[in-house]
Amino acid sequence: HCLLQAEISEHLRACGFRFIPKVHLNIDGEPVTKNEHGIWMLFDCASGSRYGNWGDGANISDAMFDSFFESLGKFHSHLSAFNPSIDTADKNVFDFALESREWLGSIMSRLPENIRISLEVRLPELELFMKETIDQLRAVDYTSLPKQIVHFDYHYGNVYFESESVSAILDLDWVRFDSRLTDFAAAIFLTAPYAGLERGKIDQQKAVQALAAYRRGFGRTEEGELAVIEASCRAYVFFQFLYGLEHYVRDQSGNKDDLEYMLDTIFKNDFKRLFSEKAFLLP
Repeated sequence: HCLLQAEISEHLRACGFRFIPKVHLNIDGEPVTKNEHGIWMLFDCASGSRYGNWGDGANISDAMFDSFFESLGKFHSHLSAFNPSIDTADKNVFDFALESREWLGSIMSRLPENIRISLEVRLPELELFMKETIDQLRAVDYTSLPKQIVHFDYHYGNVYFESESVSAILDLDWVRFDSRLTDFAAAIFLTAPYAGLERGKIDQQKAVQALAAYRRGFGRTEEGELAVIEASCRAYVFFQFLYGLEHYVRDQSGNKDDLEYMLDTIFKNDFKRLFSEKAFLLP
């Protein structure tokens, strides 16, 4: 996977995409060094600073918000025709959705009792959400959508800003082939633009603003764009919920508030209304 990251970085820099730090080669002319201490890569120092993190955009101005999503569009545009020489077997969100029931059952059996009991009462709702999500992914024919390299973990903690503009995109650990619209939908969830003080409820106007900025970077090329964004946002939110539960199993001192936040995102949002055509009357 590190070799894939290096190849992506080299491709983007060759295209003139300046936001990805350069990977330096070791004395053997290789981008990745592996020894008894671990696996290593040496990057250029990136200019700028972090101003937020996963779910934390308190210090992000409107100009930074626009630059964040426009830069994602440009990232996707430069990678739209890129075919790496290194295979990636990473799953896409539809794969995760199809496995979600089995995955959740496996996690439930390993959770601390207090967490398991609190989730058991919501299992019928969670199972219905999973079923509806899979139905929507099938309705948009997700398996036939164009796939390309995407970031899959694009949030404020993984970019630097300089003068209110994105100066670097970092952390390609989760890159994989998936729909670019899923990557956009994931970024909506990960930047958590809440409506007022209601935790987990995504601000529709900020979502509209995000898509307008994203289109300035990429353009609009696919029919049924909003239906794909709706379905993939649901799928990515549930993937992150299950991933968070796995983290809680591994580290039982984990933050229960993170799980409650993801449950709020699942159940407080009317995703069909959130991504309705009427709301997104954009040029």
